[in-house]
Amino acid sequence: MSNDVKLQVLLKAVDQATRPFKSIQTASKTLSGDIRDTQKSLRELNGQASRIDGFRKASAQLAVTGQELKKAKQEAAALAIQFRNTEQPTRAQAQAMDAARKSAAALQLKHNSLRQAVQRQRQELSQAGINTRSLAADERRLKTSISETTAQLNRQREALARVSAQQAKLNAVKQRYQAGKELAGNAAAMGAAGVGMATTGSLAGVALMKPGYDFTQKNSELQAVLGVAKDSAEMTALRKQARLLGDNTAASADDAAGAQIIIAKAGGDAAAIQAATPVTLNMALANRRTMEENAGLLMGMKSAFQLTNDQVSHIGDVLSMTMNKTAADFDGLSDALTYAAPVAKNAGVSIEEAAAMVGALHDAKITGSMAGTGSRAILSRLQAPTGQAYAAIKELGVKTADSKGNTRPIFTILKEMQASFEKNKLGTGQRAEYMKTIFGEEASSAAAVLMNAAQSGKLDKLTAAFKASDGKTEELVKVMQDNLGGDFKEFQSAYEAVGTDLFDQQESSLRKLVQTATGYVLKLDKWIQQNKELAQTLGVITAVAIGVVGMIGAIGLIAWPVITGVNAIIAAATALGTVFTTVAGGVVTAIGAISWPVVAVVAAIVAGALLIRKYWEPISAFFGGVMEGLRTVFAPVAELFAPLKPMFDWLGGKLKAAWDWFNNLIAPVKSSQETLNSFRDAGVLFGQRLADALTLPLTAFNKLRSGIDWVLEKLGIINKESSTLDQTAEKANAATQGNSYIPATSTYSGYQAYQPVTAPAGRSYIDQSKSEYHISVDGGGNGTQLDRQLQDALEKFEREKRARQRASMNHDG
Repeated sequence: MSNDVKLQVLLKAVDQATRPFKSIQTASKTLSGDIRDTQKSLRELNGQASRIDGFRKASAQLAVTGQELKKAKQEAAALAIQFRNTEQPTRAQAQAMDAARKSAAALQLKHNSLRQAVQRQRQELSQAGINTRSLAADERRLKTSISETTAQLNRQREALARVSAQQAKLNAVKQRYQAGKELAGNAAAMGAAGVGMATTGSLAGVALMKPGYDFTQKNSELQAVLGVAKDSAEMTALRKQARLLGDNTAASADDAAGAQIIIAKAGGDAAAIQAATPVTLNMALANRRTMEENAGLLMGMKSAFQLTNDQVSHIGDVLSMTMNKTAADFDGLSDALTYAAPVAKNAGVSIEEAAAMVGALHDAKITGSMAGTGSRAILSRLQAPTGQAYAAIKELGVKTADSKGNTRPIFTILKEMQASFEKNKLGTGQRAEYMKTIFGEEASSAAAVLMNAAQSGKLDKLTAAFKASDGKTEELVKVMQDNLGGDFKEFQSAYEAVGTDLFDQQESSLRKLVQTATGYVLKLDKWIQQNKELAQTLGVITAVAIGVVGMIGAIGLIAWPVITGVNAIIAAATALGTVFTTVAGGVVTAIGAISWPVVAVVAAIVAGALLIRKYWEPISAFFGGVMEGLRTVFAPVAELFAPLKPMFDWLGGKLKAAWDWFNNLIAPVKSSQETLNSFRDAGVLFGQRLADALTLPLTAFNKLRSGIDWVLEKLGIINKESSTLDQTAEKANAATQGNSYIPATSTYSGYQAYQPVTAPAGRSYIDQSKSEYHISVDGGGNGTQLDRQLQDALEKFEREKRARQRASMNHDG
């Protein structure tokens, strides 16, 4: 038989083993579908019965209405004849005849409606195969169908209940298996939880001191930008300022240090940084823009209007008041002043007046760069008018310069121009012509807004408010931070202050630690350069170790529950006392070398036996072949399994209960001898392939050990003479006892030559027996009695079989 055929036989066995589970699922789905179809048919039959009942009622009502209609028509006709024969009919007669006609008409409408309803119901019944002429026969047939359908539905429900009960049994088996997995998983989870707690604690400590680390980094960057010494007076003052701001405001020390760097990069010296940093932080808190944007605007206005450091705080207050009192936002104000500020300074316009002009334009929806270019053009044209602009201003009777040649106040010029327009009663077209001539096409609309604002006094009021704005930004921040959000910011700032202080105290120690580690790494690098061959061997050993750990880890994930059980057995054996100290040590050594192959095989056998019990004969033949193949490859290490035999015998006893339960649940299926032999051959081949794969890590471990021996020998820790200790021990053992050697322990003073009983390698056993049972059943007996007799016979046979095995005292030898 070829390998492909053997593999097909194996897969067929697995498919047959899982077939009961699939059959139950398929049967459950089929029964559910049949029940739905039956319920649908039952609803249709009940609907037909309801239609028949409705047809009967409608027909009866139609007959009654027909009689009433006939009687009403007769009464109306008699009243009509009486009315005509009377020469002078009374009013009562006329009313009686009218009422009779109306009653007859109403009954006629009702009769027609009922007739149509009866006709419609007759057609519906005809479409359903019911003849109204033989309604009684069809009704009897329908009742019979309803009874049969109801009985069929009850039978289907009972069948579904039986399938559900069987499914419940399988679910119970699955739940017990899952409970076993969870038991092993809980141990891993507890270990992972411990590691997680330690990791979380370490991360929390790192997070606590991170603000101090970041603050130190920014101080170093600030020092580099300013080009001063770390312990200079400037750096000490700046660092102190940042810490004070972090302790007393909603901003942190790290935020303050960031603002200092931005101001320094904008060209500020140490004095300018100390003056501008608090203002920048307050502006950022007030307008909710970044410190970089606020510092850029603040330092830009200081440079454009050529103001000193002591006026920086006033600049910030003017900018904040402009955004608070007008429609100008941060972006619009920044863009507008970028265009207007340089020209405003040359025209003698203060920062307060320039801010008032920009704010008034924003109120008129002339925003951003449009407000900036408009203000710039107005200031340029009024400062030095030329050509037609000069002539137009002169026609209006307005002077732009005083007797000394200096530009007059811009707001005054704008007021006089607006007053001239009104004095000369110029129309809108004339005013527009003057505006375009003086200020240009694009700036004429901005000029009109500023002229009206100047005449109304709006520009003067804004300018006065901006000049008196000192301290307004700080007040605004206090109001905005007077809430829960502000409290959280202050709390976060205080928390970061604690981290900064802790880092300051530990910084020198941490730096020394890192510097020492760096020195060790550099020494290691020099050693590697001087010992290239040894370094290469260490790399090979590391690669092999990583590969072995990866293979063991992958298989360990699959066999984790069994590994946990084996580890528990080892722990119990070790805890038995000093008498078994040596034996337990041997178990640990054996498991350390081959535990994962043994566990993998045991897990595979247990899972297969519990899952495919129904097909035990072919599967027992297959696993018998597997064990034969494994025994062939693992023969050199067979003695290592001997200490585990009592433990696995105990494990087999525990599994016997599950074995007996499956005997009662599912009866084995008999197979032919030829089929069993094919399964056995496939098992032998599979066992050999599995053993070859499982011995691969042993080979890798041998290579790893040889590499480590070479390294230790090169380092002078061991010498070659130690490699002959095993041979010397074997000779001494052969001269004394000729069996395995157990060294004496310091805690056990008993018989030193004691040897534990070891089990030699056992023979493989394939259960190919056939059991025949003869049971007499009386005629007329029910199925339950037969099942009970079969179960009693099986239990009796199993008890006798176990008694014969115990009495025979068989052993391998």
